[in-house]
Amino acid sequence: MKIPVYARAETGVYCIHLRVDGKQVKRSLRTRDRSLAILRAFKFYEALGMVDPSKVRKYEIDLQRGYIKTDGTKEDNEQALLALGMMDKLGHLVSASGVPRNAPIEEEQPKGLRLLELFSKFMAMKNLQTRSVQQYTTNITEFADFLKNPYLYRITGDDITRYQEHLKKAGNELRTIDNKVSVIRTVLNFAIKHKYLFGENPAKDRNLLSGRERAKSSYACFYPEEILEIFNRERMLAHKKKDPDFYFCLMLELVTGLRVGELTALKKGQILKHEKGFYFVRILDAKTSAGVREVPIPTEIMSELQPLIDGRKLPDGKIFKYREREGKGAGNAVGKKFARYLEELKINRGKLVFHSLRKFFNNYMKEQEISLEMRCQVIGHEVEGTNAEIYSQDFPLTVIQDRVNPVQKLLLEKVQYV
Repeated sequence: MKIPVYARAETGVYCIHLRVDGKQVKRSLRTRDRSLAILRAFKFYEALGMVDPSKVRKYEIDLQRGYIKTDGTKEDNEQALLALGMMDKLGHLVSASGVPRNAPIEEEQPKGLRLLELFSKFMAMKNLQTRSVQQYTTNITEFADFLKNPYLYRITGDDITRYQEHLKKAGNELRTIDNKVSVIRTVLNFAIKHKYLFGENPAKDRNLLSGRERAKSSYACFYPEEILEIFNRERMLAHKKKDPDFYFCLMLELVTGLRVGELTALKKGQILKHEKGFYFVRILDAKTSAGVREVPIPTEIMSELQPLIDGRKLPDGKIFKYREREGKGAGNAVGKKFARYLEELKINRGKLVFHSLRKFFNNYMKEQEISLEMRCQVIGHEVEGTNAEIYSQDFPLTVIQDRVNPVQKLLLEKVQYV
């Protein structure tokens, strides 16, 4: 007989839905296991007297005495074997030792960690940067709240799917959902590596966007004519007068391509003068080892920026006024003001944001025939490949200055800065 059971989309818990005397009846079966749900639904049918005795199979299974009895027909034999399979899955079959055959082996889950307990171990053994700590903590806490801080071995692929659906309903973009699930995947990989979890990672292969779709959904890059509009000298001087922090962040971004969080968190000790006479910025707090780098600053900008640096008396020697916000870093205010600036200029093509200036600088270096390896070193990207990763060393800062400074000056000339 057909048993009308279904899993609720929001919880994955199976329910029974039927009509009794012309009225709809819905009851939770209190399980996410379909086999167990069917057995419980059958008991529900029996209680209501809705089972047709003529359609009930006649096979018998005695687990204690260890035998199976059927009426000898092929159909009854098949149904008995199917019942055995269901009982095995539910843990009712026992081995010679008397232990259920599919009972979890004690050694497989030595400590029975819950998700937040695992995360504490993860954070204790990882040396993450401040921004990554905030991102991981926010994402894992959110996921733990959604599942009520489950034991690790109880997290399934269905839980990941339900969490993705939950995030989508909450208004998250697919790219954001993929990023959040990526954090979960990393933490669960840690659990598998250190034997806190066994089996396959339930967050494996759960990306919603393909590589091509992800590339299309990323931030756009400015066109040269848009850069000329943004860095119009008259407008920029007005910004310099009203908000010098915003002005210098824009100018530095144009010729260094720093990440917005790196830029707004700059301290006085990070702006240095080389023995050859040129200035450069030293980035030490980065997400990856490639992000730790030194980037030249054109003298033309430093001559304007130096008085601001000398006059600043902010905590920790900070250069700019922007404050760190939990989970967002210090670049949020700059990004929002830049978005308003683009609206004023009616530049609204694609996903153009402050980060798009970083993309433009990288692309401009490419147009000026700066090598991929040097561009990656300046921007702070990893360079893949045996030669680059193992056999090659970073370019000396003096070599970068000789190649990149002329490109920076050319760009400043185009926006009529010099």
